[in-house]
Amino acid sequence: MTTNTIENKTAGRILIGLLILNLVIELVASLSILVNFPFAAENGFGVTYTDDLAVLGIGLGSNLALTTVVFLFSVIWTMRSKIEGVILGIAGAGMLTLFGLLTFIQLGETDGIVIDGLRGGLTIIVGFIVYKKLKKQQSSNR
Repeated sequence: MTTNTIENKTAGRILIGLLILNLVIELVASLSILVNFPFAAENGFGVTYTDDLAVLGIGLGSNLALTTVVFLFSVIWTMRSKIEGVILGIAGAGMLTLFGLLTFIQLGETDGIVIDGLRGGLTIIVGFIVYKKLKKQQSSNR
């Protein structure tokens, strides 16, 4: 790779690391929910499982699997110095931040804001830094 690729810059490396972390967390969560939702509901969410919740497990697990794919493409494209990857990563991080904020505001749960909101917010901040650098690099290459 050439020296102007995103992984050769500190902010780019940090962003790729955050995107990979988000990808892994979302992948593990989606697999645990899709494979054994009763266990995930009771141990991960503290909710007593009933058969009526099964459809929610499918919906939540599928949504997390989609989020995993968003982060996967974001990692691949960001590593190739494509600005679309950074934008996708910021969008995925926005979903995490929104989830964290809503669980705190509506349910008073601090876990969502600390875990998801914090990593989402940090990814957004670093993502914007990398976005600006890539945008500047693109305009200087014209």
